[in-house]
Amino acid sequence: MVAAKSKTVLAALAEYEYVIMELADSTQQGYKTRLGRFARWCQTKRLFLKSLTPAIIAGYLQELRKPSERTGDPLSTYTLHGHMRAIRAFLYWCAKPPQKYLSLEVPQNLVMPKVDIKVIQPFQKEHITRIQVAITHNHFPIMVARDKAIFAVLLDTGIRAAELCGLLLEHVYISPQEAYIKVTGKGRKQREVPLGKKSRLLLREYIKHYRPQSSAPEVFLGHKFDHSSLTTNALRQVMRRWSHRAKVSLDLCHPHTCRHTFAINFLLQGGDLYVLSRLLGHSSVAVTEVYLRAVEALQARKIGKSVLDNL
Repeated sequence: MVAAKSKTVLAALAEYEYVIMELADSTQQGYKTRLGRFARWCQTKRLFLKSLTPAIIAGYLQELRKPSERTGDPLSTYTLHGHMRAIRAFLYWCAKPPQKYLSLEVPQNLVMPKVDIKVIQPFQKEHITRIQVAITHNHFPIMVARDKAIFAVLLDTGIRAAELCGLLLEHVYISPQEAYIKVTGKGRKQREVPLGKKSRLLLREYIKHYRPQSSAPEVFLGHKFDHSSLTTNALRQVMRRWSHRAKVSLDLCHPHTCRHTFAINFLLQGGDLYVLSRLLGHSSVAVTEVYLRAVEALQARKIGKSVLDNL
């Protein structure tokens, strides 16, 4: 057994992977990616777990703040906070018995980065129309049918990218009386989300007439010649192509913007906040209240009067 004083972050991370095995696959991958980056940084600095301090970890945070070599852009404050949440959870595990690889004071005294509170930007009607037109600019009818169904389902349900990609054929229920999908969200929690007339028609059309025969159980498949399931990374690539064709900002043309658009318009159309929270799969209605604040800000902007004009 490796002595606690010489335990490397990489070695502890190998053990920690067994602890997070019960989490959703996407959550596991997020932890592994963020913690793997931290472990490699510690390795280059020749840092053992026992030698870590809040100041050293703050130094790592400063490294993360540097612009990306690939894109030239810095990480968002939300992403930075996600990295630090993963590190803090990992270090708490390392500090607790039976591990005791470092002092509990280290995770307890970490300074978490502040998250910028930004105005939520949903799609406007003109964006939706332009993207819908852009989707049709594809030489392959299979891809057009798939992408129409994807965009409609994302807008009509507000489900996450991972939930859409993980949607199973057996969890699509469409009948003349009712249509809904069953998705598996964070914490492996399932929920049922209704489909409107437009999204159910496009989804049914894709499944019945265009979806290739495949052993993959998921609804949405990847490239036209590849019958494997669609990945979240591939979905983002698809939306980048929509962005280019529709001349919609790449920052806006993202799966989560569909979620924002659904949530804000649900409330604007008189929907209940608690119902919205259940439809979005939030763990608490407090998380959903961010959309209520976005709607209130939008309404204040529209009804606000110019003080100067009325003096």
